[in-house]
Amino acid sequence: MGMTHPAITDDSGTRTDGTVWNNAWETAHDAAIDAAIAGAFTPAASAPTTTGNQTALAVPTNTGGLLATYHNNATLTTIQGMAAGQHGQLWFHYSKGAGQVDFAHLHASGTALGKLKLFATTGVTSLAAGSGVALFQYDATVGVTQWKLVTHKQGAWISAAWVAGHFTGNGTMTWGVDVGDVSCRYLLDGRTVTFTFNFATTTIGGAANTLLQISNAQWGGFTIATTASANLKSSSFQRHPHEADRVRSCGGLVSDGNSIR
Repeated sequence: MGMTHPAITDDSGTRTDGTVWNNAWETAHDAAIDAAIAGAFTPAASAPTTTGNQTALAVPTNTGGLLATYHNNATLTTIQGMAAGQHGQLWFHYSKGAGQVDFAHLHASGTALGKLKLFATTGVTSLAAGSGVALFQYDATVGVTQWKLVTHKQGAWISAAWVAGHFTGNGTMTWGVDVGDVSCRYLLDGRTVTFTFNFATTTIGGAANTLLQISNAQWGGFTIATTASANLKSSSFQRHPHEADRVRSCGGLVSDGNSIR
């Protein structure tokens, strides 16, 4: 960050018309240094309430110093791009509102001067409402203009909305999961996603087969290895003692950091 120095006038040689280096000049010089340091280490802050897709999130006003945005959105906001910063500049993001904050990896709609480079690339990187935090650094090296993720804490488990089509069987077997019978949630840490699920009473129909499947839409849309579903072997489910076509289960799935995309 630049510093505005007190003016200095060179003496003409007469020793009478140059700037006098006295206490007053030194005090002004020290004040300029203090102001520059304060500007570099005190973040310029913003608190947007915008929701929906943001293709070029505005940078809080600051010339080269730290940046901090306290997202106070009431419903979901998705950051697809952020306005250009200065090379090496740091930008903190905090979720403060009732709505989730999502960051999208190299999204086509994001501004060319500020696309987001994330650790996990297939799903969004989220800040849970009111608790998540992320830190980005601007990279303006030759051929690159990106905000690169430095660190991220989701802040809390995130539960996906129930969709009947996210729960299927293989072959012609069907799996009926009602909205009140299931609880799914996930937590992203770097390139590792932890997914937990709990089923009360669900229904199997059609021709019996070997797999019950949960779509990756229930855990952030991330791709693990080469499959887009978490496959649950039917043998791992407990059958209801009185109804042969109903199953109950609870469990979890963890991907290792090398396989999530």
